[in-house]
Amino acid sequence: MSSTGDSPSIGDLAGAAALAVSVAGGWLYVAGWAYAYDYFDAFRIPLLLANLPVEHLLVYGALTITKTPIFSSLTAAALVSAIGAGWWLRNRIKRSGLFAMTAIATLVMFWLAQVLGSATAAADFDAQRGDDYPAYPRVVVTLKTSAEARAGTTALEAGCTRLLLATGAHVFLITPRQGLPALELHTIVIPWGEIERLTMSGRYESCP
Repeated sequence: MSSTGDSPSIGDLAGAAALAVSVAGGWLYVAGWAYAYDYFDAFRIPLLLANLPVEHLLVYGALTITKTPIFSSLTAAALVSAIGAGWWLRNRIKRSGLFAMTAIATLVMFWLAQVLGSATAAADFDAQRGDDYPAYPRVVVTLKTSAEARAGTTALEAGCTRLLLATGAHVFLITPRQGLPALELHTIVIPWGEIERLTMSGRYESCP
């Protein structure tokens, strides 16, 4: 008895592989976007102002997986099970039913990506805040003369600000204090065009 009807064709396998790659890429993007949105929002930085490239969001998405291996493994197992169930039922249910199953499974997967990204961002922010933001070095910022006159302060040259993020257009700085994890942080945003010199320090602790 021929089993041709039950054997996947090369086209079927190629289509399944393309779908899997598309879903995986989309999942990483959604997880990374949710992570970046919530993490930088904790520092009062709108994601549009941060202007992160897509590849950074994909990396953030991958980090949510490495930081939550158990939850991510269960999610991957659920995805594989859903794909297997859909393949097994492909000849037993109508095309509309298979489409509905695929749509529901996809929505659930992307919802889990958003939940995982947000939860990981919250955990990372709490860890940074509770340990005096060890990921961000001290910097000394010297503003150009005209910019410094407008700012009316030389506090940035005291060496207590910490470099939170640098994009192609802006530098984002914070000034936490030792022993005050609950201190309300204000993020300083400075365009690169107003900076004369930015000196990186090897120190990763806040000023008292």
